[in-house]
Amino acid sequence: MLENIILVNLAICLIFGIILVNRKFDLSKLIGSETKSLGVAFLLLMAFTINLMPLVSAADGDGDGVEDANDECPDTVTQDGWTVADNGCSYPSYLDSVWMCIGGGIIVQDLSGDDEDECSVSFSTDGTYMTIVSTGISNHDMEGGVAGSIEPQDFSWKLPLVPTNDTACDPNVSTSGCEMAPDRGPVATAVNGVPFYGPEDGPGGDAVANHIGIYVEDRQEIELGLCGAHMGPGGYHYHYDGNCMHWHGDESDDFHDVSITDDMKFNPDDLTINVGDTIAWTNDDNMAHTATSTSGPVSFDSGNMASGATWSFTFTQAGTYDYKCAYHSSMTASITVVEPEIVWTDYDFSKIDSSTHSPIIGFAFDGYPIYGAYGSVDGEVTLMKSNYILKEGETGYNGIDDYVYSSDNGGHLDACNGVFSATPEFPDGIYHYHSTMPVEGDDPNANNAFPYFINCYRGVAEDSNADGGGGDGGGQNGPPDDDGDHVGNGWDMCADTGDTTYPDGDPIYPRGCTESQFNALSSDDQDAAKVAYAGDSPPAPPDEDGDGIPDPLDDCEGTESGVLVYADGCAHESTEDNGEDNNSSDNETAPDTDGDGVADDDDGCPNEDSSGYDADADGCIDDSDSDGAKDDVDVCPFDANDGCPAALANEQTEGECAEGDVKNQDCNTCTCEINSDGNETWACTEMDCAGIGGEEGFTTGEVAFVGGLIFAIGGIAYYFIRIRPELIENSIWNDDDE
Repeated sequence: MLENIILVNLAICLIFGIILVNRKFDLSKLIGSETKSLGVAFLLLMAFTINLMPLVSAADGDGDGVEDANDECPDTVTQDGWTVADNGCSYPSYLDSVWMCIGGGIIVQDLSGDDEDECSVSFSTDGTYMTIVSTGISNHDMEGGVAGSIEPQDFSWKLPLVPTNDTACDPNVSTSGCEMAPDRGPVATAVNGVPFYGPEDGPGGDAVANHIGIYVEDRQEIELGLCGAHMGPGGYHYHYDGNCMHWHGDESDDFHDVSITDDMKFNPDDLTINVGDTIAWTNDDNMAHTATSTSGPVSFDSGNMASGATWSFTFTQAGTYDYKCAYHSSMTASITVVEPEIVWTDYDFSKIDSSTHSPIIGFAFDGYPIYGAYGSVDGEVTLMKSNYILKEGETGYNGIDDYVYSSDNGGHLDACNGVFSATPEFPDGIYHYHSTMPVEGDDPNANNAFPYFINCYRGVAEDSNADGGGGDGGGQNGPPDDDGDHVGNGWDMCADTGDTTYPDGDPIYPRGCTESQFNALSSDDQDAAKVAYAGDSPPAPPDEDGDGIPDPLDDCEGTESGVLVYADGCAHESTEDNGEDNNSSDNETAPDTDGDGVADDDDGCPNEDSSGYDADADGCIDDSDSDGAKDDVDVCPFDANDGCPAALANEQTEGECAEGDVKNQDCNTCTCEINSDGNETWACTEMDCAGIGGEEGFTTGEVAFVGGLIFAIGGIAYYFIRIRPELIENSIWNDDDE
């Protein structure tokens, strides 16, 4: 609407200018000819300036190229090395070339399930964090291991754009004061959206040590596939390596011939080859020619090729190359260079390029990047080694407890498996982690690879990733747990427990038994069922309050030991007062952190009080018009343009009202009406919203006023210049003697 008014006013100014400039009578008798021209120019300039001011003043307050109405970061400071996203928030530009599978379309094979899956990743930012949403499907073929076929997930990883050091942590000395990465479960995310896991794999020790044959795993079967990854309860994940995500297969070295024929053509004139292939041009014509590129990732030029001459070029970058003869512009041809087909099962780490610094393969949850296995030491590309080795007499059977860190162990990395040094993206240096690779063989002390990705966080980690990436795919973080009660198979005394989630499920004792299952046990087993597992075979999970729920999954860390708790580790003050022996519970009010009436277990926004603004009872404040402003702060919550809605009859039906109540008085009036049956409804009528469009810029009414003012000035000028002289004597206009 605003733009239309401006266009109308500009048209009025244009018409007025044409009329004024094309007058048939001579204004120079009243004013000089030069003054007339300057006056016309000034009037038109003033009109155009006034009409363009609303667009200029209201469009982009922080000058980042994104209109204020669409800008989620209104105070963005543009700077070198940063890119402004479509939402007006900026992020480091190097991230554009880091994330893989953006927008999807990368189809890979699930070799365990014998089907295809799609690698898909999306990137967004709010100026402080980047959010990575992925299916948990890699960009390479996958093997699920003993868990079988690989299932797509619904991961959402939140990472700081600019990492901040944890001031209590000095990993050059030890892990003391540092936040430890989980032994099991996600510790970071790969650039293809697949999580990196800790080195332990459920009830058992070091999954990677088992994989390379250091000890015999007699507690559970562990099998790692391509790139040190497999399927588990939390989805497909890496335990080590991950370097293959940047592997391009063995480069081709085929040769192809192109003839320059005697009828002045390149034959063939359209050729598809692999990266690494070489083309040899032979001039079979009786006159000189060239093969000169006109477009493509890399330019080439044969120079003058006399009759019978041959020239060759090796293509090392994929893309389309158009070329011609520099002497005869009608001679054109094209070459398409593609990556050779990758057979992922041919991959092993020895095929990774050891002559160059590895690229970024992921990010820890503190935002610091994780590079592949090769880094830079004193300017030389080096296979990076950790400073962890196995304790004397240990094999890794007990997992992380079998390893010790010492800066004298001959490695390159600190206690977190990181280092500060230059990288390709950060030539001035940045703290970063490395993927450290184990050495296959029987000598565990030669590995210098544990913990494979990270052992602790040098920076301040984002806690929201602790649930395994959120969504439907990452909620389970921990050991194999067939009945889903969060008590691992290795220490669960009651295998088929059923639903143990609050409030509809049944609470359990520390060893995974509901009340009815507990009653069926012998007295000795009942005594054992009330005490959380604390043995070494399999190793007990971290469980400070002894309720049977591992600490990473426990929302109530101070629960009394031996009581009935739900899968979240909370008792929820459950009682058995219903008088029925059906194992159901009468439960008091569930925890509700934000006090909006939606229990935390069901609350999509547990720290956001959505009271009065939550039509679908999901615990989140609605954005009814999807304009980016939530209803509690939206001046007009049913108008995406913050103007008056076109129709309001059915816009507000939620919530209770009492006679005389009025809602949304700033833009529209919704008054409570009670009919003869006592039913309460909101009756909405439209109000004038013209004056509430924001502090900056002009309202439509102001623009209309300016347009009308310009039109009035034009009419007055037209009267004095043309009409009035015809009504009076012509002494001023037509007296040639003056």
